[in-house]
Amino acid sequence: MSCKGTLTKDVAKEIFQYYPFYRGEIDDFSMIPQKLYNHNAIVTIGTSSWVLKCYPQDEFNSRLLLAHDLQLRLDEAGFPLAKLEQTKYGKTMVKLFDAVYSLHKWTEGKHLSPSVHKSEKGIEIIQKVARAIGNLHRIAAAKFKKRLADRPTITGQDIFNGVQNIGQEFLKGQGLSLSGLNKLRFKLVKSDFDRWVIKRAPELANVVGSIVNSENSNSFDLEDPIPIHNDINWENLIFSDDDELLALIDFDNVVVGPREYEVGAAAIVIAGPDNVRLQKFVEAYQEVSGFECNPEKIQLGMILKCIRSIVFSIHSYASNGVEDIEMLQDWCFYLDGCLSFLVGGNAEQHVVEKPDYNEIRFSTI
Repeated sequence: MSCKGTLTKDVAKEIFQYYPFYRGEIDDFSMIPQKLYNHNAIVTIGTSSWVLKCYPQDEFNSRLLLAHDLQLRLDEAGFPLAKLEQTKYGKTMVKLFDAVYSLHKWTEGKHLSPSVHKSEKGIEIIQKVARAIGNLHRIAAAKFKKRLADRPTITGQDIFNGVQNIGQEFLKGQGLSLSGLNKLRFKLVKSDFDRWVIKRAPELANVVGSIVNSENSNSFDLEDPIPIHNDINWENLIFSDDDELLALIDFDNVVVGPREYEVGAAAIVIAGPDNVRLQKFVEAYQEVSGFECNPEKIQLGMILKCIRSIVFSIHSYASNGVEDIEMLQDWCFYLDGCLSFLVGGNAEQHVVEKPDYNEIRFSTI
């Protein structure tokens, strides 16, 4: 499900013609390493730069409409993000052949390492991110209160089923195709990570199955649905040199969904499972959002994030869809350590070769 369009400098010129600031020349064009679902390029004109995104038209159209609507309203409210540009005709998307393109102002800044939450400024940074999420949810709840009909929506059951389905596909394959698990089993030369996945994947499937078949599957309701970012991680947060949050980026996964799932999923990535940091994170979120979180739902969101990211990561790995295998391995080990901490047991028990959790880099998944 990757972008069907070809993103080149010539294509960029065609797309830029739709924008009022374009004067016929592009000074620099460079591709950003491809992610799973879309192609991105950095385009520079003079002293200004943008990220040009290419999406497959059919798969992403409805979700993009919601994502773009949310970004425009967040921008109006002064929320820190990468400005979504509008064409001469007030549109946020350009359709060209069988692809859809959007243009986002480049935000100059830096990513922080996940280990920053253990640093001297860790609590302060955790709280900044939590307040930003709280502000996002507060704005989204106000701006979309009566405008959620026919929007892409996920329920708690959808989240559980999605994890279960991708896990089963990895374990058993689809139709006559070889499963991801068997692809790794049949490798003549296996890495330590291959052996870890072969051992751990069936165990994770059992954990998912037990949750899906329990009362937990109905824990997230949609009595108060709001648009959620649905992919808050260190890679999607841009900071200044003095660690001020400049922008939350990459709204491609926006859906209407349960806010406590997003809070829990963000908490495990930003704060980790440590109770002190987690409490600071939730308190800062509640202070700004005005929403009181259920601790059990937050923990369930954390558990689901761990399982979901591990399962999707190893599925992509087995499908040869990952460029930086070392980073993905570290990410899986980190999440598995967090998961073991959350559900009880030794956080090191599933790690073949224990990583240094202080040096783990941010995730692309």
